[in-house]
Amino acid sequence: MNKVRVAFSSLFCFMLFSQTGTGMAKSDKDTMGFGLNGYNMSNAESSIGLEDGKFLLVMKGQVKRGSGQPAPMHGIGVFEGAISDRDRAKMYAMRNTVCSIKQLPRNTPGNTFIFVPSVTCDDGREIAIAIDSFSSLPEGTGAKLVTPTEELVKSFYETGDKVAKLDASTSMVPKDGKLLVTLKFINSGHTEIAFKSPATWEGYYDPMSKASYAEVGGVKSTNEGEFFSLMLGREQMINRSDYHDDIIRIPPGQVRYASFLAYPDGRFKKGRYSAGGGAVIREILAPEKLRGVVEFTFQDTVADFVYDYPANQKEMNAFEAYRRKRLFDDIHGVGDGVEEAGYYRAYGEDNKRDDFPVLLRKGEKFPGRTMEHQVGGSRKSIGPATIWRWEAYPDSKVSAVTGEPCPRSGYWIPGMPSGLSANGLYMFSLAADKRRIAENEVMPRLGLGNDSYLTWTWLGDVT
Repeated sequence: MNKVRVAFSSLFCFMLFSQTGTGMAKSDKDTMGFGLNGYNMSNAESSIGLEDGKFLLVMKGQVKRGSGQPAPMHGIGVFEGAISDRDRAKMYAMRNTVCSIKQLPRNTPGNTFIFVPSVTCDDGREIAIAIDSFSSLPEGTGAKLVTPTEELVKSFYETGDKVAKLDASTSMVPKDGKLLVTLKFINSGHTEIAFKSPATWEGYYDPMSKASYAEVGGVKSTNEGEFFSLMLGREQMINRSDYHDDIIRIPPGQVRYASFLAYPDGRFKKGRYSAGGGAVIREILAPEKLRGVVEFTFQDTVADFVYDYPANQKEMNAFEAYRRKRLFDDIHGVGDGVEEAGYYRAYGEDNKRDDFPVLLRKGEKFPGRTMEHQVGGSRKSIGPATIWRWEAYPDSKVSAVTGEPCPRSGYWIPGMPSGLSANGLYMFSLAADKRRIAENEVMPRLGLGNDSYLTWTWLGDVT
């Protein structure tokens, strides 16, 4: 196998090195390759190579554009072209830096490789090694290798012929209380690109398993502090049937779409948002040089929202129900600081649950509390609170007065009014158990006379 090809896979390069010492056939010193685990969490590598006066860039992972140019290079691809004298000189200097290392580092088992050189030195030595740390090498070695690699990736990305190039962009609009997100995949290269459909994606972040997912979001144009995001995968995809065998194939010059219906991670205000995101795809199937895991960013677009999200009480109720489920394992201990204002509900041993949510403000502490259940019109202690869970936003309606429309479906309990006669107390004890009330139903009276002031508390959708 040609040495420059060996460098295009750090894993293959490492396997060769481990099994045969250098594991490389004699090759011309002007042929070389370097792999860099870019600035991504899935260890997707970008590699550059030089052979016969031509460069080859295989960009599979997000890499910075270089000093003073923080904007990312979008997408993934394979690029080739005639190398400039300036870029050739950088690669020779990198080769010489590798060849000047008198003792090659020993890698720590299990560590992620950050740099992979594959070179032939002037003295005939052939070095192919995956480096997981520069700490044992002479000072400045890392900068002499990583910085020019970043610069060369940028140069080859901008000037190379697109043998293969996959880009993506996102659009999003409100639909049915969620956001309809469409990913547009664009092949601007000369070769068909194929990858496993989002119908197979896990839809969550897990760098150990290299789980596939897309994460998209928006940042408000007039306020960088206001943003939202969504994680996308098979559970949210709604056009799986468009792709036979769960594979998306994109011929050169064509586009394909994947649509999702999903909840964002939080509320946001109406207005114009800069929309973008990125994806990790564990299985690129074609072309051959891009096979394996990739991680890349999307092209930026604009999303306009005419209404706040959620747009009405019904959507708010559904969104809060989703958020309660998603945050159920996000527990807060007594004495912990409150990071997000809202209504929280206390839980104790054996998962006992307080009937009465508590409004807490950011910066306060989750309090110690004796939890209560209301049965037959009277409250009884069920033990101390040990943890708290998020229940609703601070401006949500978790209480309602008799005669009002019910703000949300679920179980409700009435609070005991003051000044009841003995007969009124008896009637209250008979009628004051929890009851299920549907959204927009009138909050009921209990036959206590003038009970228009009776306040009901929302228990949630519990039995």
